[in-house]
Amino acid sequence: MLVENVLIVDPVDGEYIGTIEFEDVIFEIKKSKKSNYEHIIMPAFVDPHIHGIKGIDTMMASQKDFERFKEYEALEGVWYFQPTTVTCPLDELRKIKIPSELKLHIEGPFITPKRKGAHNESYIQSPPKDVRELEQYLPLSSIGMITVAPEYDSFLDFAESCELNNIRISIGHTDATFAQAKKAFENGFRRITHFPNALSPLHHRELGVTGAGLLLDFTLEIIADGI
Repeated sequence: MLVENVLIVDPVDGEYIGTIEFEDVIFEIKKSKKSNYEHIIMPAFVDPHIHGIKGIDTMMASQKDFERFKEYEALEGVWYFQPTTVTCPLDELRKIKIPSELKLHIEGPFITPKRKGAHNESYIQSPPKDVRELEQYLPLSSIGMITVAPEYDSFLDFAESCELNNIRISIGHTDATFAQAKKAFENGFRRITHFPNALSPLHHRELGVTGAGLLLDFTLEIIADGI
């Protein structure tokens, strides 16, 4: 397929107008001197944190709902996403019927009550030392990421066990100190959930997780509504 006179958004070379030829892969891209364009071509989006869409809720979705979920996301330019849970009794995770080609983002219950946001405090708990304890509720292969507060004593053991099972850790819903966030960072756990929401704030005497996110090279997830 040959598409001409389009604005190409290139992660390496920036934006430019040109012609692109592709099928399953890109064959050729040619830059143009034209100043007007009709369409935009850009890499598809990845959404690592979405609780639902158009009346579909990750916690209650059927297999048919997840198919609709994928269709709705595709219409927004999202080619891959992680359906995201809320804090709940761990038994509730058994009911989630996620397709094998997707992985869950488990947000809660391993967060701190002080920064719980909309999560139900009744079900918040510290993480176990080994993520394999969750296997009684759902296959570990169905989990892509878990948001965890790093101030728990069991955090590093839990996070390291997640790493061994190809599950990414994201720091979030936390009242951790700057030192605790830095320790997580130094141990290789370098992602923060919806920065700077539900994090210990920036203060002149204690920089908190917000300060750590600004000063250290964390990957920052943000809620980009309206941007």
